[in-house]
Amino acid sequence: MNKNLMMIMIFLLISATLMATDFTALPTIGLEQARALALEQNPGYQASQASLEAAKWNRQAALSAFLPSLSFGASLLYVDPAPTLQAGNQSTTLNNDYRSL
Repeated sequence: MNKNLMMIMIFLLISATLMATDFTALPTIGLEQARALALEQNPGYQASQASLEAAKWNRQAALSAFLPSLSFGASLLYVDPAPTLQAGNQSTTLNNDYRSL
């Protein structure tokens, strides 16, 4: 009996909530808007769109393999001059590891 009373109370509460809700304030959308919204929310459709986009890029990459390419490169290497040590009348030239030659 207690269960039945609880179920009736819940039913009345839900019914009162639904009756108090103003469904006319909800926005109405057309068929095309509903279709677009459904497609945006569909994971299968999103996956197929991503697959289509990937195929377009793969096609472009395959076509670019047949075209000539041009590339530029540059580098700069600076080597310090070997230091020279002077001790009295004798001078010693060191290499970059500071060992005598």
